[in-house]
Amino acid sequence: MRLRKAVEGYLLDITTSFSLRTVELYRSDLGVFLRFMNDPELEEITPIQLSKFMSYLRTEYKGHRYGGEDALYQLFSMLHFIDCTLLDGLMGFL
Repeated sequence: MRLRKAVEGYLLDITTSFSLRTVELYRSDLGVFLRFMNDPELEEITPIQLSKFMSYLRTEYKGHRYGGEDALYQLFSMLHFIDCTLLDGLMGFL
């Protein structure tokens, strides 16, 4: 499955639990991740790539409200939603 499809499924799932404003913030923040990763297959995403994304948020990204924490929370929530084992691998980089 491509990352874009996983993000779309996750956003569809949370529409029943979160306000429209929250879903739009998640869409925006996960879009940053999607553009950074260039829409790979989920199986191709590595913990090192996730670590590079976290570093990008902290040092280079000039978007709205980032120290990176919001996007990381949303990314972890999405990875948990798709039952991704990358989350375990990423913990070694934090």
